[in-house]
Amino acid sequence: MELRDRFLIVEDTLKRLEEQLNPEQPYSLAANQQNYLEETRKDLARITANLEELRATNQTEHERLSREARQAISQLSTDGQFLDHVREIIRFFKSA
Repeated sequence: MELRDRFLIVEDTLKRLEEQLNPEQPYSLAANQQNYLEETRKDLARITANLEELRATNQTEHERLSREARQAISQLSTDGQFLDHVREIIRFFKSA
């Protein structure tokens, strides 16, 4: 009797394990792993797309800042030349 009870317990445990490992069962370990794997792949694809978008935005912003810096330097050079001309005019009037 005891051997039969143990055998039934082992058989019951084996059936539960088979159900848990069967990928066709909706809540089995294999099905859960497959679902998690698919979700992880989707998340990774979404993160990769976001990363590429951020890289493009970052590149655009760097180019914009570079243009603005060049324009500011150009404007300073132009303003410096204008101030040099004003100084020359003031010196001319002072010497006259």
